Amino acid sequence: MRYIFNCKDRARMARRVPGLEATERGSRATCSNSSPTTVRRKHATLFKGTTLIAVGFWGALLVVALVAEFYSQKADNEARLAGWAGHSERAQAEKAGFSDPAAWRAKLAADDIAARRAEREADAVKAAEASKKAEARRQELIRARYTTCGERGNIDASVMSEQFVRDRLKAPSTAEFPRGTYGVTWAGGCTFKVNSYVDAQNGFGAKLRNKYYAELEYLPEEDKWRLKNLRME
Repeated sequence: MRYIFNCKDRARMARRVPGLEATERGSRATCSNSSPTTVRRKHATLFKGTTLIAVGFWGALLVVALVAEFYSQKADNEARLAGWAGHSERAQAEKAGFSDPAAWRAKLAADDIAARRAEREADAVKAAEASKKAEARRQELIRARYTTCGERGNIDASVMSEQFVRDRLKAPSTAEFPRGTYGVTWAGGCTFKVNSYVDAQNGFGAKLRNKYYAELEYLPEEDKWRLKNLRME
């Protein structure tokens, strides 16, 4: 079994056990070499070494950054003396094959004008296409609406005449009209005549039948109906 003793324990053992005095001398030397002061010195030396390495590393980075900044400013100054806005513009122009600042700027201006012209032309084409589609849609709606101007518009004429009659009644919610296109005739063009009746309550709550005659016209361009005449008996 192995025991670990500190310096004081080894000294006590040397005094109690004969033959250990020589070993004690070596132990004293070892203990003297491992004193707290020596340990602190070793730690201080290690800390100083680490600090010097860190300072050297960051110092090298700083030197590199300063050198790069110096050469960058030098390149910008040389480019400005040559008529450029800076080194980046000069590098971009040289990459495109230009060595004259005036020619490079003229090329940039021409490119900008061409881009603006192309953008305006594209917008004009889009606007023309949109206008063309809108006009086609309008004409399609007009053609569809003109189909109302004929006998096929009798149903719409009947519905609209009922609406005009309701506006004249005391109790429009009680109105009852005959089903279908009763009494509706097409008068030519977009004009229709309606001879029909309505059952509705009067102001006293009595339900009465009223005959009516309506003449109305459909306006395809405006997609609405116009009442030309209405008589109620």
